[in-house]
Amino acid sequence: MSLGSGKGGSDFNPKGKSEAEIMRFCQSFMTALAPHIGPNRDVPAGDIGVGAKEIGYMYGQYKRLKQGEFEGVLTGKDPAWGGSLIRPEATGYGY
Repeated sequence: MSLGSGKGGSDFNPKGKSEAEIMRFCQSFMTALAPHIGPNRDVPAGDIGVGAKEIGYMYGQYKRLKQGEFEGVLTGKDPAWGGSLIRPEATGYGY
């Protein structure tokens, strides 16, 4: 039984970057990450400095890569894309 998950990240600094550069980075990051995640493998979540916009870029790329398969892949998605209404507060409550 899996208990816990892996943690990874990048050293990308978005300060001074354009929206297009941030989006391309998020998409490239997801392209590399996609083979290692999924509803029955690992479900990554954003960390400090990662907001709904960045999660949205990664989510969109995952959907493109998996041709529409997207359930149970990222936490922190906008509720319109299947995210939780309580997600912004969930970590603070220990969920």
